[in-house]
Amino acid sequence: MEIQVVRTALVIATVAMVVSSVSSVYVPVVLGRRIVDEGIAKQNWEMLGTYTVWLIGLFFIQNLFSAVRMNIMHQLGQRFVYDLRVIAYEHLQRLSLSYFHQRNTGDIMSRISNDVGAVED
Repeated sequence: MEIQVVRTALVIATVAMVVSSVSSVYVPVVLGRRIVDEGIAKQNWEMLGTYTVWLIGLFFIQNLFSAVRMNIMHQLGQRFVYDLRVIAYEHLQRLSLSYFHQRNTGDIMSRISNDVGAVED
């Protein structure tokens, strides 16, 4: 995968993470106080309705950006594991036949599979 594509994806994922985190902190600290202090305590039902709409909107934004971040990171991780498998396979193809005569093929495949699986986890 091209480094510029990875860098762009990481920047987008970081921005999405920041927006998601800020909106998750903003909800209880700011909106929670305003809903209680200005809406419920003063029995201002119109203000309570407005803040409720804001609250729903912020939850939507938080979940949207969280989903974007998770999707991008998942795609980057899967692409990394794929590239690692291709590199390992190409390396195995370049090895001499004597290497395979000296070692059990099952051991080689098991080791590659386990090592790539460990990176994937």
